[in-house]
Amino acid sequence: MYLTNNLDILSIFHFIIYLIIGIYYKGNYSVILLISLLWEQFEYIISRNSFIRNKIEEFWPIPSNLWYDSNIHSLTDISINLIGYHIGNKYLS
Repeated sequence: MYLTNNLDILSIFHFIIYLIIGIYYKGNYSVILLISLLWEQFEYIISRNSFIRNKIEEFWPIPSNLWYDSNIHSLTDISINLIGYHIGNKYLS
């Protein structure tokens, strides 16, 4: 389910996960950025490998159209992660 072209239901989960991380792990922006970049790279690699993609589609309940991302969508996910982390880090305790 897409909210806009680059935001989908998983964007909300990205935000919530990183918001929670921000509450408990303060001042680690570089680590959060690195984790976000590595995750998006991992997601890109596994979604482009036909064998792995077929296995994931067979067993994973989330439809592939939500994790077979464009580069713009991956950058949006990273931005959502950082926004969630920032809010949890700065404004919640």
